[in-house]
Amino acid sequence: RIYTLSENMRSGILKYTSNVNIAVIPNWSAFSHLTPVKKEENKIIQREGLNRKFIVQYSGNIGVTHNVETLIDVAENLYSEHQVVFQIIGRGERSSEIARKINSANLNNCILLPFRNDEELFESLCAADIAVIILDDRTHDVSIPSKLYNIMSAGRPILAISSPESGIVKLVTNHNIGKAFNREDIQGMTRFIMELKDNPEQWNFFSDNSLKASRLYTRDNAGIYLRTYRN
Repeated sequence: RIYTLSENMRSGILKYTSNVNIAVIPNWSAFSHLTPVKKEENKIIQREGLNRKFIVQYSGNIGVTHNVETLIDVAENLYSEHQVVFQIIGRGERSSEIARKINSANLNNCILLPFRNDEELFESLCAADIAVIILDDRTHDVSIPSKLYNIMSAGRPILAISSPESGIVKLVTNHNIGKAFNREDIQGMTRFIMELKDNPEQWNFFSDNSLKASRLYTRDNAGIYLRTYRN
């Protein structure tokens, strides 16, 4: 029997074997046992002076396949919205290029930060008002970034930038935890951010759904994977 972590992977494997030979074991979050940190109690927000800011956050690798510059284009679109702040947290071979883009456009609404340490990661995710997931078109059919499940455990609405056929888009759509866009749709992403900023009821809808969906991706799934691996 072949075990996969997503339905998209199952679809790919079906080209080579029968469906009866495949079992899908969902991924899991390292933070599924934690309670989201309220923004007014978030020490990172207090420390970094982000009170009353609406934070759009990308947290992850900044490599050749991550298209982080798309988020910079959105930040440039929302430059005049002084309450909206973009955080790009991470490292990678394109970090210097991203920093140059931010500086050359004078985007003081866009902050580039190094990875948080492990002790602060969950609280950092909880600091976001919208969490951004970016998946390159070259890996859309085989990859779902594991950080997506950690974001759901934090109860954050998700802005996904990916091919419409990707597993990320299906997950975001099926659980109703945010919206997905192709990377050229800068105006659509801009409208979505402002919609959630100005409509707390819509924000709460996605946030509640995100937290509810996280209960399907707990460490119990890791136990299932381990048992099947041993067998």
